[in-house]
Amino acid sequence: MRKSERAISKVFDRLTSGKKINQGSDDPAGLALANSLKSNIRALEAEGKGLTQQQSSLNVASGALGSSVEQLQRMRDL
Repeated sequence: MRKSERAISKVFDRLTSGKKINQGSDDPAGLALANSLKSNIRALEAEGKGLTQQQSSLNVASGALGSSVEQLQRMRDL
């Protein structure tokens, strides 16, 4: 009887949380995989932010270079 109650409680916990794994004992291998994937996602998000910052820097440099080219062309024309 106790075992059935624990099983029902576990199913209820899964239903209310919407997660397959609520505790490490539910699926240790699945939990390890989920944690690894979460770590990979965080790393990719950080790389994405870094790329965005680099893109901004390149845009600034490109604008400055374009301005310099315009000035050099004016100097040549004079």
